[in-house]
Amino acid sequence: MKLWKKISILTTGILLLALGLCGSFTVVRMGGYSIEQRVFNEGKQMEGMGYAFEQFCKSNELLDMSDTVKASFLDFQFRKCCGKDYALIQKGESVINLTEFQVSDTGLLDKLRPWNSEHPDYEIQKLNHRYILLMARPVEGMEETYILTAKDITQVFTGIENQAVLFGGVYLLVSFLAAAGIGILTRFALRPLYNLEKASLAISRGQYQERVPVASRDEIQVVGEAFNQMADQVETQITQLQEITEKQKMLLGSLTHELKTPMTSIMGYADTLLHVKLQEEQREKALSYIYQECCRLERLSGKMMSLTGLYVNDTIHLKLGSVEELFQKVAHVEKEHLREKEIQFSMDCRMEKIPMDSDLMESLLVNLVDNAIKASRPGGSIWMEAKDHKIEVIDEGRGIPPDEVSKVTEAFYMVDKARTKKEGGIGLGLALCKEIAHIHKASLEIESSPGCGTVARILFTDAYNLFTTS
Repeated sequence: MKLWKKISILTTGILLLALGLCGSFTVVRMGGYSIEQRVFNEGKQMEGMGYAFEQFCKSNELLDMSDTVKASFLDFQFRKCCGKDYALIQKGESVINLTEFQVSDTGLLDKLRPWNSEHPDYEIQKLNHRYILLMARPVEGMEETYILTAKDITQVFTGIENQAVLFGGVYLLVSFLAAAGIGILTRFALRPLYNLEKASLAISRGQYQERVPVASRDEIQVVGEAFNQMADQVETQITQLQEITEKQKMLLGSLTHELKTPMTSIMGYADTLLHVKLQEEQREKALSYIYQECCRLERLSGKMMSLTGLYVNDTIHLKLGSVEELFQKVAHVEKEHLREKEIQFSMDCRMEKIPMDSDLMESLLVNLVDNAIKASRPGGSIWMEAKDHKIEVIDEGRGIPPDEVSKVTEAFYMVDKARTKKEGGIGLGLALCKEIAHIHKASLEIESSPGCGTVARILFTDAYNLFTTS
């Protein structure tokens, strides 16, 4: 059962119980008051009639009358003073009966306390669906003589019953309205909980930015604020986990990408050592190159971790290095690739030294030249130039569509997925180049047109300390 239903039922039940008890008490109390008021009025009336009748009974003339005349006189005076609904009881016998009923049980007389007109004793008897009020008053000066009244007060009880029926109708109406009102107000008051439920479900579906609106300062809103704080922490943790996952993915891709070129060279030299008989000097040169490339790979692994932001260390150091030597290393690494496609490779270096991490800068230029080789037709030309605060790699290859140029530096983005995968690529080269350029306070710019070739430009900032030569 929903919480709002439980609260509504409980609240409505308590309210209706309280209303029922109060209403019943009021109806009963008002009914009792009506009866007491009627008894009080009848008592006053009986007091006056009894007093008048007593005056006649105390007359000296009554002593000289015979019993027959005396009885007639009392009958006349009783009818004159009391009238209808009264009876004269003498020694337990009904002497004069002006009521509508047969007075046969005078047990009430034995229960009477001394007469008090303010609070007279009375008895109510039910006779044939009628309620009869019985009261008796002693007559002073006449032994064992009482005036008895038997008044029909059915209308008083009818009024009480009508009040009870009216209360029942009002009670049912109020119950319905109260139940409906409490239900509506409870749902409205618990609306923040529904917002909390909605936000919880949204977060469980991955919408971590979902929050609970906080408008007031009650307990539910305090819970909402606590939920929002928890959601902030969850979103932060999830974002961090996603970033770490992305960095791990990029690191693995980067290592795979960066290991490919030196591993090709290492495998080539190793194959030569295994199958070709070399002179001692050539053999030592091949082994030295293999050793140097292995050391470079070891350094690259740590630098890739720093580059992808997965692990912060001090493996990346920028220090002045020769651009000419950098160009020569790149040319040496790409020598076999250039020879396979019979591509003419030209270099023009007008920079002496720049602050750089030689391993990363070599990887950057190797990536750019490698992309140029893949994009070029056999027999084409590639230029690598360093001048005017920039290093450029220019080819005459197939080019890149205009709407794709801005996307090629995104991680794992491939313009031609089939061709890239066929050539062993994973779409990380230019993304890494962009990060390496950023470390060197430079930007990577790509200019290209389909069929007209591509210019990959590393543009250093004016504040970067460059040493150039014309």
